[in-house]
Amino acid sequence: MKTTDVLIVGGSAAGMVTALTGKSHFPDKEFTLVKKQKEVMVPCGIPYIFGTMENSEKNLMPVDASMEKNGIKSIVDEAIKIHSDKHQVEFASGEFIRYKKLVVATGSTPVKPSWLKGADLENVFTIPKEKGYLDNMNTTLKSMKNVAVIGAGFIGVELSDELNKRGINVTLIEKLPQILNLAFDEELSSRIHEMLEKRGVNIVTGKGIQRVIGDQKVESIELEDGTIMEMDAVVLSMGYILY
Repeated sequence: MKTTDVLIVGGSAAGMVTALTGKSHFPDKEFTLVKKQKEVMVPCGIPYIFGTMENSEKNLMPVDASMEKNGIKSIVDEAIKIHSDKHQVEFASGEFIRYKKLVVATGSTPVKPSWLKGADLENVFTIPKEKGYLDNMNTTLKSMKNVAVIGAGFIGVELSDELNKRGINVTLIEKLPQILNLAFDEELSSRIHEMLEKRGVNIVTGKGIQRVIGDQKVESIELEDGTIMEMDAVVLSMGYILY
């Protein structure tokens, strides 16, 4: 069984910074970071792989290189159970790692509401921090003409702007009275709203999505007021939940 002083489960920004900061303060301690995927995305840069950066290769964090440079072990595996009474973590590979201190930095996963009819149709996407999923999504969206982005928080707004740069007809839909409603006041949100519209993004506020319509794949969406809009794809940017 492998042992370590500090075991960090999760290799995205939080896990990476925790490992580097911890090692800098306690250089005599052994740190081990375990990540689910070999290639880790920069979370805040994800929307930009759909436009400005063109692909995900330009949005990767140098986790392995940084860990090696600083004397931190980096392992690709998936934690499936924490045995806190034994100070052990069990992994999908069958490996067990014993720790003195454990840091869980597994992040969050995007919400796909159970109440949203049609959410499981083909070409309905979320925005996870998974390179393979995002690469497939990026390739698929390149051939789309009309795309609805549901949710106008930071990710929804940034993604809409990036897809618009590709010449895609993007409609950004927000249930609240204004975009970025939870981040900014009405004055600033209105200015950003105007900027996006001038760039060509269609924006609908004060109405949420009711359902996604289609046989096997997306054909249209219905809003809460009954409005039907033809769409080729839907991107759900409706928030995240912690693992």
